[in-house]
Amino acid sequence: MEMVYISHPYTGDEEKNMENARQIRERLQYDNPDDCYICPVGMFGDKEDPDYCRTLARCMELESRCDTVVFCDGWEESTGCRAEMAVAIMLGLKIDYLEQEG
Repeated sequence: MEMVYISHPYTGDEEKNMENARQIRERLQYDNPDDCYICPVGMFGDKEDPDYCRTLARCMELESRCDTVVFCDGWEESTGCRAEMAVAIMLGLKIDYLEQEG
């Protein structure tokens, strides 16, 4: 079983991004049932007391335990996704890109 981390932008339109990330994870999991897909969007942080650095550190900890990182559309404009790219490169993780249809 391969552990696959999904790097998806979050800030900007949080609700839309959470829903999009959820749909992507579900589709990838359905298409690849022998792998395990991890999508941290919406898993960490509290809207009442957000701590961006702590949240990003938790995401990177999860990422470090994965084999592959899939970068979703818009990752280049996201500070968090760019940091996740740096971690993926530093750790030598496999990197894939997911382009959305439409």
